[in-house]
Amino acid sequence: MKYRAVIFDMDGVIVNSELAYYDQLLKFFNELSQPFSWQDYVPLIGMNHEDSWKILRDKAKSELTPEEFFQAHQLYCEEHPVNYKSILNPDFHRTYNFIKEKGLKVALASSSKLSVIQDMIDQNNLKNYFDVIYSGEMVKESKPHPDIYLKTAKELGVNPEDCLVMEDSAFGVAAAKAANMTALGLRNPSYSVDLSHSDDVVDKMSYLMDWIK
Repeated sequence: MKYRAVIFDMDGVIVNSELAYYDQLLKFFNELSQPFSWQDYVPLIGMNHEDSWKILRDKAKSELTPEEFFQAHQLYCEEHPVNYKSILNPDFHRTYNFIKEKGLKVALASSSKLSVIQDMIDQNNLKNYFDVIYSGEMVKESKPHPDIYLKTAKELGVNPEDCLVMEDSAFGVAAAKAANMTALGLRNPSYSVDLSHSDDVVDKMSYLMDWIK
């Protein structure tokens, strides 16, 4: 099939950030004297901002609103930032260059806040890499709803069925499939999530190149 665009999720795809985020949350919960485990974190992978922070707020037994709890965590993260440069997917540049050589457009569509996306881009000097960037906060319904992918395709000027998506979460795969796009699930050896609804599951980002040769 001839695709016209590739859309990447960010966390767990462009950057292997889930373990870093978990470490941040674990230390944040420790400061609150509340328990938090990897088993608590995994179901949140790929979840939209509003739902995930409501769950985290409730887990912390906080009286803050979910957004206030998120802002408190953000202040903590500013003092303990993620080093996105050190966790960039080692296949990213090679895969990206191959995609551009084929004349395809490239976009980033993530449930993360735009400020977080921008931080990752700045640290890795990816400012001019993406034709379109969409954050979950820019749409009414984030993943697993298809809105973010449908709007990304519209901004790219391509039909949804002409888009190839790479995701690492069940929520992201569901969003891509609901948008009538081809979804590749990127398996992470550090954790297990349900990618069974993907069109294919791969172990490396570079395997995406086989789909656009």
